[in-house]
Amino acid sequence: MSVKISIITPSYNQGQFLEETILSVLSQDYPNFEYVIIDGGSIDNSIDIIKKYEDKLTFWVSEPDKGQAYAINKGLRRSTGEILKWINSDDYLLPRSLSIAAKAFDEDNDRIGVAYGFCHMVEREGKLIEERKCVNFNADILRYGQNLFAQPASFFHRRVIEKIGLLNENLSYAMDYEYWIRAYEAGFTFKSIKTSLAAFRLHEHSKTVSRRSLMKNECDQITLRKVLHLRKNNLNLFITRVIISLFRLKNVFLRGVQHGQWSFGSITRAKKRGKVG
Repeated sequence: MSVKISIITPSYNQGQFLEETILSVLSQDYPNFEYVIIDGGSIDNSIDIIKKYEDKLTFWVSEPDKGQAYAINKGLRRSTGEILKWINSDDYLLPRSLSIAAKAFDEDNDRIGVAYGFCHMVEREGKLIEERKCVNFNADILRYGQNLFAQPASFFHRRVIEKIGLLNENLSYAMDYEYWIRAYEAGFTFKSIKTSLAAFRLHEHSKTVSRRSLMKNECDQITLRKVLHLRKNNLNLFITRVIISLFRLKNVFLRGVQHGQWSFGSITRAKKRGKVG
């Protein structure tokens, strides 16, 4: 029997994209999954969209909450699957991603904590900007470079939650980065899957685009305190950012060697091309 996969979607006023997210999950060819939607009290058409598919959902709720990490944790507490993931309401899964992820965990079932694949970076309307490939697992890039893989294309095993707990609800932007750091430090293995599993939508209202400086600052603070174990001051922050830049260069170099993809940030290039606001 196939292992159960739990998918959680945190949602808040993303009705223009939410239906595509829902359909990308419900149309998967994988037979054993549950789908939970945690809406933060949307005032657009999100609730109408959710109700349209509620007979196919394991659970859904719409009520004010304390942010994205809080909503994801609420969904994780409701989940019963052995393999877990969250997909935000402006991103979507690619066909067969659940089957591919389940196979990856099955091949090394007793060892893998996190599995991650390539990710499509897409415009607001879903047009492909690039396929963001990721390198074979590299602990230094995970810890210092901050961008080893894209969150929408990641899955993790229930044993991770059982050992390190849930997401840090005090974080607004980098809850995934901080979680992967904790998983690595707890001794879990990361596995790279050489195919695209999801699409990351870049649009003018997404946190990744509209609040990029705040997200970068939160990531830098995590690297400063949790990875480098330095006190917060201007000198240590400068040192931290130099180190991050060096390991991001290493990531670019390894992507070039492994995949012929020598590019830097997808968002920067997309903005220069006028693809996002």
